[in-house]
Amino acid sequence: MKKNYLKASEKSLKAFEKIDHQKFSCEADARKYLQEFVKKHPNISIQNASIQAVAQYEKQGRPPKDAQPTHYIYQIQGDCASNVEDFERLAQSKGKFIIATNNLDKNKTPDDQLLTKYKSLSKVERGFRFLKDPQFIASSFFVKKPERVEALLFIMTLCLSVYAGIEYQIRQELIKQQETLPNQLKKQVQTPPPAGCSQ
Repeated sequence: MKKNYLKASEKSLKAFEKIDHQKFSCEADARKYLQEFVKKHPNISIQNASIQAVAQYEKQGRPPKDAQPTHYIYQIQGDCASNVEDFERLAQSKGKFIIATNNLDKNKTPDDQLLTKYKSLSKVERGFRFLKDPQFIASSFFVKKPERVEALLFIMTLCLSVYAGIEYQIRQELIKQQETLPNQLKKQVQTPPPAGCSQ
């Protein structure tokens, strides 16, 4: 979230820098554009914003002292910075998630242990992910009896256990022998991700 917010803020800051070069025919148009810009870019904060009237003369260059402007154009000026308050508001909603349990005994399973156990489930779910892959032949099986469904699930779970054991052994040997393997990004790592997963 921080990386995406920083990237969006930098893009908004560059967009604000271009405002100095924009010219408006009247002050109302400039204020309307500034209001729409602020709504479109809530990730930045504009301070000391003002509309400046710039006199335009018939001839280019430095005008004489007694020259009268033919018309005026209006430009937006101000200071721009990242909006910290908007980031904190966004973090309050996207930086949290709910973990529910039917275990009401906090002494048996404290909150920090509950969070650790929940995060460890991602390893198990990652192993079962391939079962939903369309290329896996389990989708074409026709198992009529419930006993056969249970048997099939038992075999799949056993295979996943063997797969996880081999994966663990490979990672331990890589660390022990100070060896590496390339991941999907061609980067040498000692903890390669499982097949079908990105890192």
